[in-house]
Amino acid sequence: LEDLREKGYRLYDDKRYGEAADLFLCVLDIDPLDMDAIIGLVECHVSMGHFTEAIRILKIAADVDPDDPLIRYYLGYALGCMGRISEARQELRRCLNPQVPQDIKEEAEKLIPILDKLKSDEAISFEKEVMCFDLFLEAQQLLYRERYREAIQIYEHVLKIKPNHASSISNIGVCYERMGDLGKALEYSMRAHQLDESDPLSIMIMGRIFHRQGHDRKAEEYVQKALKQVSPRTPPRDIYRIAAILVEMEKYIQAETFIKDKLRELKGNVQLSFLLGVLLAKGGKLSDAQKVWMEIEGECESARAYIERAR
Repeated sequence: LEDLREKGYRLYDDKRYGEAADLFLCVLDIDPLDMDAIIGLVECHVSMGHFTEAIRILKIAADVDPDDPLIRYYLGYALGCMGRISEARQELRRCLNPQVPQDIKEEAEKLIPILDKLKSDEAISFEKEVMCFDLFLEAQQLLYRERYREAIQIYEHVLKIKPNHASSISNIGVCYERMGDLGKALEYSMRAHQLDESDPLSIMIMGRIFHRQGHDRKAEEYVQKALKQVSPRTPPRDIYRIAAILVEMEKYIQAETFIKDKLRELKGNVQLSFLLGVLLAKGGKLSDAQKVWMEIEGECESARAYIERAR
């Protein structure tokens, strides 16, 4: 178990949050009360922006050990990230008791004044938040299986509960784009962007729609805007999707430059590394492509197949 935990934290440090989460889940399959693995899994979900899932895990852990100050601290942090400010403040204040370890107390004391400056978003109960999260995942699977109209129906159900659920609005736009209705796709993408103007993925999606409409100058404007908005806090899955959109738009040089830059931060990211290899091969740099694929062949079956093809 110790080896699995250590490997999980190494992957976490490399910002490979999805892979790290899988390892922490393996630990919890063996020992459901392993607190290091629970906190590791929570940190992965928080880093990926999956706050509802992080809180769900922490609430289960809190039922087992309601007095653990580390659980309460992370609950406060994750609730704050969701905008559930009063609940977050309540959890963090529980970390100020005299018996709480000094390091946890100090971190809670730092967070509470920050929360006081944030806008609260507690229009619905946490139980309804969980319902929205589960419905969103169900719709996402339908989108992946190209059952777009069914996905839209479920996303619309989410919006009846939580009208400003930006991810559902954005994905409705993706569904319409896949169905060829670029007007509606742009309408929903702009709605999502208005809710979070700093989100680089929603900006990049609008760039792709403008590109498909033949508005190349407008598309390039949005591409550049999106790339400038990418930050260390942008989730790796969004960085991959941004890179993939650049490839879809046949902006191969920009895609290669972007991926190389991001791999300095996300060392060993399998998806980005594989895509970089494809771009290098497409540009005639077969030996460079092979080197990239060989670094990930132990974790990526497709990389092994491409190495053989390149030979």
